[in-house]
Amino acid sequence: MSSSTSNGRAVKKQKLNDQDGLLQQYQETIAQLPKVIQKKLNSTTVEFPNAGFVRRNKTLKDDLKTMERLLSILKNQKATHNKSTNDSSHQQTDQKDKQIGYRLSDVSGGYYSLPVPAVNEVDDEPFPDDFNWVDSIFWQVDVPGIAEPIGCKCIGFMYTKKKRLKSGMTENVPFVHECNRNCSCDESCINRLVQHQTQLPLELFKTKEKGWAVRTNQFIPKGSFVFEYAGEVIDNDEAEDRGEEYDKKRCSYLFDLDYLNSERCLSIDALSHGNTARFVNHSCDPNLYIVPVEIDVIGHKIYHVGLFSKRDISPHEELTYDYKYKLLDNSSNTIHCHCGAANCRGRLV
Repeated sequence: MSSSTSNGRAVKKQKLNDQDGLLQQYQETIAQLPKVIQKKLNSTTVEFPNAGFVRRNKTLKDDLKTMERLLSILKNQKATHNKSTNDSSHQQTDQKDKQIGYRLSDVSGGYYSLPVPAVNEVDDEPFPDDFNWVDSIFWQVDVPGIAEPIGCKCIGFMYTKKKRLKSGMTENVPFVHECNRNCSCDESCINRLVQHQTQLPLELFKTKEKGWAVRTNQFIPKGSFVFEYAGEVIDNDEAEDRGEEYDKKRCSYLFDLDYLNSERCLSIDALSHGNTARFVNHSCDPNLYIVPVEIDVIGHKIYHVGLFSKRDISPHEELTYDYKYKLLDNSSNTIHCHCGAANCRGRLV
């Protein structure tokens, strides 16, 4: 047997050993992931709670790196959650007089660049953790009539250099078209606003009559982008089915993409996937309003729902927008409004 043949077999054997080692390491890493995630690993795209959607790689080595990175994210989120829970527990224990409520330092588990604290001074109801944090919309439905965005020359923006809507923009603002992947500009372009995460320090807090709510911890000037209504985009049939179930519970996170008054529009559902915006309450005299923004695709069927400040907003003021529900004649399904505005309509539906 020649030495070249022997060396070739040795190299092949070494590659097999390396592959076996990678496979063993991969399987050990997978075993540490939550069971609900392990069941989804046969898909090319895996949904990780509080870590978004991650596309798997073609090679075992690259896939192993992805799994190890996400395992690290999940461990860090768990550690952050435990720390915030322990901090809240210690703060309550150290007080001489037992008080109702708690404060959590970051309920998003480090998902965003800024923490999202939650304060409950009303009761001991735990903060809802039955949804996954996301920072934008996503969809898995086929939508005819949408197209690839066209690159622009970065002129004629609707935003000022201070990243606010230009003066004169009202609630009937036309579609805003932000720069996209086909534009030659970089991420610092002033026409890339909604597509970036909010940089405002916001806080969730429990109310007596409206459940959880959102308030700002700093002054917000008129025309500022606050956040996007994030969640899963679903078709009209699915929205109708889910809506019937949500109506029974008298609680819905559906947001219809009906800016053009389409009868069979798509909807955003933030029940299982959402962000801070899913906690914003209705008001008959709101301080936020909706701006439709196209980024990823064009066609006015799938768009981002940007919530902008309607006026100057003071620190610690609750953030609200008008749900604009249709008022029903059937009084048995009435949901009373508790916004407290001078022009309150008295009910949501």
